[in-house]
Amino acid sequence: MVRRVGGVVTRTVAVDRIVDAPPGTAVLVVAPAGYGKSTMVDAVRAALPGAAFVGLARQHDDGNRFTADLLRAVGAGELIETCPSIDTPAFVDLVVGALERPGGPQLVILDDVHEVTNPLVLEALAALVWRLRTGRMLLLSRRPPPIGAARLKVRRKLIEITDAGLALTSAEARNLVAEVSGRSDLSEAVDAEIERLRGWPAGLVLLGLALTRGENSMSELNLRTDLRDFIHSEVLSGLSADLREFLLELSIIGTFDAALATTASGRSNAADLLAELIARRLFVEYDRVHDGWMRFHDMFADVLRSEARALGVPRWQNIEVDTIDALMDRGEVDLAVARLQRITDPVVLARIIVDPANPSAPRRQVETLFERRDLSNVVNVFARVPVESLPGSLIVLFVSCGQALTNGDYPRARELHDVLARMPLPDAVLSAPEYVGLEALYQSLLGDVDASIDVVQRHLDARRDSSDLNL
Repeated sequence: MVRRVGGVVTRTVAVDRIVDAPPGTAVLVVAPAGYGKSTMVDAVRAALPGAAFVGLARQHDDGNRFTADLLRAVGAGELIETCPSIDTPAFVDLVVGALERPGGPQLVILDDVHEVTNPLVLEALAALVWRLRTGRMLLLSRRPPPIGAARLKVRRKLIEITDAGLALTSAEARNLVAEVSGRSDLSEAVDAEIERLRGWPAGLVLLGLALTRGENSMSELNLRTDLRDFIHSEVLSGLSADLREFLLELSIIGTFDAALATTASGRSNAADLLAELIARRLFVEYDRVHDGWMRFHDMFADVLRSEARALGVPRWQNIEVDTIDALMDRGEVDLAVARLQRITDPVVLARIIVDPANPSAPRRQVETLFERRDLSNVVNVFARVPVESLPGSLIVLFVSCGQALTNGDYPRARELHDVLARMPLPDAVLSAPEYVGLEALYQSLLGDVDASIDVVQRHLDARRDSSDLNL
């Protein structure tokens, strides 16, 4: 079940797990921004009025500041002056004693643990969890803190809740959007957006609010602005410029692993940056179709791609081309084709299919698709490239003309046919059944039925003495 607190959603099952955690344990909640961690704290504090709370920040890398704020929160401020150094066992004994003294807090909540990076403070925190006997702690973080979680879980000292446990089910998500928007008649387009958000509470609330303004999808201006502002303030603002730029590059690449990220971005430290993104839980997830590959959550990818043009057109285009080249080189043709379908820039498409050393020939990427008999994807790419940018290859022009005729794009078909007509085609091509069939279809669809019949008749006359009359 879900409930809203202060206009935001939280999972009651997760709150119940925290409130009902056994003595001597800590609950660690790890999830990106927007999964309701702070709202969960409000719900827990409402259920346990005696809980102590410390909102951690970067200044808590100072061991003395961490100690003082923790002791004040649990009502033991008088111990601050005599508290041992944070890196000693005596510190752990004193703080655990303060937490578990009669009349002490039912629960100690440490929010935003990801803000703390000082190893001494983190080691002290791990020791506190390890030494708990009757006390309980709740730790909330946007990424897994280095406190030896696996060891603590094995000893049943730690319960972990991740974004998977906080994400809403499809039914819960739909109910939330309906509640926030005040509309029960959600359209198919809205249902599609709900599925794309995959249970992300903040995005669902933003979608519901957008519907109160008469909007229908994440592509609408106000909702897109709300989403971008949220991600900027809650996710991107604390990142280095280098990491933010790498995020934009990955959004262009689309589906990636460390090797592809290195090749397509040209960064020697791409693998390290990717590892940092994963550690920070910046909406990186494993692709549901291509095993072993990663991608961003759809809504995060949408925001990043909308801003990736800031990298500059040449950089954007180079990454697009290098991504396709790298995928084809690795034999990941299906991934390359999927990526090709999303490219709309005709300049990029032309660079992908035209061999710069021989403009009249298609690049080997296109030849690979021909060899796979992947004609539908080949023609789909050709259709998005201006005629003047297509390679002057007979097969490329032939296939493109045929597709234009099939799609009813007669102006483009006429343009391509004119290019073919100006080419010095050998008799073997002119008499080939495929070429004759295309020419007859062209004349017929453009309204000159007599010319179409004449083309076929001339072909039949030329083949009269042959037993092969196939068209």
